[in-house]
Amino acid sequence: MDKTLELELIRVETLADWEICRSIRKAELHDARGRSDMYVENKTGDHDVCNETYIARLGGVPVGTIRSDYIAGSRCCIRQMAVVADYHGRSIGSRLVSFVEKRARIANKRMLVVNAALSAVGFYERLGFIASVWDADDIRGYENEAIQMIKSLA
Repeated sequence: MDKTLELELIRVETLADWEICRSIRKAELHDARGRSDMYVENKTGDHDVCNETYIARLGGVPVGTIRSDYIAGSRCCIRQMAVVADYHGRSIGSRLVSFVEKRARIANKRMLVVNAALSAVGFYERLGFIASVWDADDIRGYENEAIQMIKSLA
């Protein structure tokens, strides 16, 4: 695959878009981690009006997905980010985060937050996130699998 192809981000709105998004999430966030039994198709918050879910396409091929939750006040939370395994190492994840960061700035948010899987902590650190609890209730039950991280947009 040509690395010079432009990454296209499409807001998930149609049933077909949701099926693509859920397929990527299931494969990358659950099946690949041996957690297929924990997959929930309709995630809480997917259809909230304050949240946006996107599919990333490279040359028309779906290669990733991300959801941003605009939390009341100053925060925007990155959720359910996944990149198709065959496309790892092509900066797709960092481009997805950059896209959400730009949208958060436009929405006058002052902080990006994420519950980062332990395997993704280094990725988020390279993007300027630091470990910091931003909502202990939001991570309850997953404390052994993820840590909370923040990035100031000020």
